[in-house]
Amino acid sequence: MSIIIKVTLAILIYCAGCEAAKCDGKTCAQCISESVECVWCPAAAHTGPRCQSSNKLHPSWCSEKVDSPMSNKPKEILRNDSITADPKKVVQVAPQELKISVRPGQTETFTIKYKPAKDYPLDVYYLMDASYTMRNTLKLLKEQGEQIYKRLNKFTNNVRLGVGTFIEKPALPFADPNIHYAYSFKHHLNLTTQRDSFEKVLKNVRTGANFEAPEAGLDALMQVMACKEEIGWRKDSRKIIVLCTDATYHSAGDGKIVGAAKLNDMECHLNEYGTNAVELEQDYPSVNQIRKIAKRENIIVIFNVKNRVIPEYKALAERLDTGAEVIELKEKSNIVETIAGVYMRKLDNVKMGISKPDNVRVSLKPDCTIQDTCQVAHGNDTLIQVSVTTDACLAKGKSNIITIKPDGLPETVKINIQTVCECDCEKRPKPNAIECSSSGSLVCGICECNPNRFGDTCDCIGSSTKHSDKCKAHPEDTVLCSGIDRGSCSCGKCTCNQFYSGDFCEYDERACPKRAPPKGHGLPLTCSGHGKCVKEKCECSQDYSGDACQCPLRDDDCRAPYSEKVCSGNGICQCGECNCTTLDSQGNLYHGAFCENCHDCDGNRCKELEKYVLCVYSNETTKEACDEKFQSKDTYVFFVNKTEINEPKYHLAKRCTILRDDGKSIIFKHRYYKKDKNLHIIIQKELEEPDRANMWIAIGSAIGAIILIGLLTAIIWKVAVDIYDAREYKRFNKLLDESGDAVNVNEIYKAPTANFTNPMFKRLSRVTSMVK
Repeated sequence: MSIIIKVTLAILIYCAGCEAAKCDGKTCAQCISESVECVWCPAAAHTGPRCQSSNKLHPSWCSEKVDSPMSNKPKEILRNDSITADPKKVVQVAPQELKISVRPGQTETFTIKYKPAKDYPLDVYYLMDASYTMRNTLKLLKEQGEQIYKRLNKFTNNVRLGVGTFIEKPALPFADPNIHYAYSFKHHLNLTTQRDSFEKVLKNVRTGANFEAPEAGLDALMQVMACKEEIGWRKDSRKIIVLCTDATYHSAGDGKIVGAAKLNDMECHLNEYGTNAVELEQDYPSVNQIRKIAKRENIIVIFNVKNRVIPEYKALAERLDTGAEVIELKEKSNIVETIAGVYMRKLDNVKMGISKPDNVRVSLKPDCTIQDTCQVAHGNDTLIQVSVTTDACLAKGKSNIITIKPDGLPETVKINIQTVCECDCEKRPKPNAIECSSSGSLVCGICECNPNRFGDTCDCIGSSTKHSDKCKAHPEDTVLCSGIDRGSCSCGKCTCNQFYSGDFCEYDERACPKRAPPKGHGLPLTCSGHGKCVKEKCECSQDYSGDACQCPLRDDDCRAPYSEKVCSGNGICQCGECNCTTLDSQGNLYHGAFCENCHDCDGNRCKELEKYVLCVYSNETTKEACDEKFQSKDTYVFFVNKTEINEPKYHLAKRCTILRDDGKSIIFKHRYYKKDKNLHIIIQKELEEPDRANMWIAIGSAIGAIILIGLLTAIIWKVAVDIYDAREYKRFNKLLDESGDAVNVNEIYKAPTANFTNPMFKRLSRVTSMVK
């Protein structure tokens, strides 16, 4: 736990330094510009850093009221037209313009309202691929022309429709003008409410052809967006372009193949025939150009494409970043319902685009930025909370405008943001102040010297450049006092900052080596805490030596508790550590933190510790009382169970046993640790029971032995009998062979069969012959 606390304190100390580093402005304006937490001490007599974090202030840090200007100005609404659906002046977003003032790091919050107007003007332009492969889709669109008006009029009675087509630039290798009917764009019908005109144009659209799959969709899209007057786009309307195709698109660079080498100028070039007059001169537009003009004109593009090219158009829609969508185009799909569904999604959801200066952060709640949408409740105001924060002072005299705009609509919310980057004390300087040697103005506690004066109190006469050479360690140096972070030059003399010393602040007092304090407690200290750093070298106190003053000259650290001998008399003390030199009876070196261990000396140490362990083990007293009674210093006692005392971490500790009068034993282990030079005693909580004889084990063992002996005897007797019989039988056969008697006749042998005579057998034979 102590280690965790120490690490936590170290982190807090480090973080405190980080916090202080954020507030280190040299002037009040610089200070308050760094963070909203930074404050300035304007007291003339103040010493040390003037810029500090308000979270780390000590009550006695500044003798005057700190300067921490905050913007107290409420937001100023410059334009706030009421939301209305009046066709003459439609307003869907409020307020339209406001002005705010904030300090860097300060957040200003306000609310904007959005409500989609009923019967808001809707302009929909159908841009169709008129190549031969689209003939079925064109036929379907022609058949549904009447339904388009009826369906969209359910959402708004202020809808206008226009029609245009595209194929390809009429030049080889994309298309052969001698055999192909091709063009990059053709405008057929201005945006109109005339349903008959729309249906008539659709019926008369002629299909064409080209050689390859990519077509001039982007070329046509550029003309539809750029030709505002020719197409008939209304200024205040929701503008939608529906691009229907089954092929991919050409983009910037592809046009050079057919000789269209000029960069697309994003201008309208429709001729009297409604086609692009410069289609063979200007290149295809780039995706970035399409995105730029779509954003400028507030146009939403819907790519209604075949399944096989959906990935390409999804990537295009993401790059446009203007609310574009991709819908699958099917042969039997209801195009009217597709367009109506997209319109409803745009109506039910709002996306807010944000344009802002650098170093300004804008967040919306709920988040209605490009990545997400906010649901719109019909008939109600949708409230969006806007939070604005600046990270730094914005340039004065520059237009710092934040623009929040719903995608697809011309309306915007403009926010003029100003930053508070001047302290109150800077507005009231004290000229020719006594604190500045009557030769300068006191501004926020700092002297701004008059001409021909310099120094912190303007006490130096002449030019600061003339005296600066005296603050250079070497004539060729480009910095004074070894760097601005090390010290400052005053009247030709260096005044060093904390941690630095020397005539030119060239020595870093933190460069001296660090070591942990004695016995390893605490963080590493410069010169081990036993000396001071002078010119980047340790000057040790009289009782220590070494490059980091880490070696005590006294041998106290080499004496074990309960011992008056240095290194137990078995070694020498070197830099506070025992170096063992004595051999034991078996010719091995003594070992341990104090050279106290050997093969035949463990028992003596156990005897020395018995009384102390018995005292600690008893419940009648405390460890502190035992330490005082036996004058034990730096001794740690741990109580563990039978399993824990045999864990690997205690293997190097010496095992001891104390036999009590009741026959039970106390088990403990002891060891000196080199790291902290302390004696660690590990005591087993459970008493060790004496070994007792088990009668049943003895009886069972005797019975088992008898049975085993009997079995072995029977087996040996049986083997001996079998061997004897075999020998006798062999001897009997040998005697028979030598006597010459028949050995195959057995006098007591009787055959297993008998013969009986049938008295009737012969009589029957005679009767049979008489009959023949």
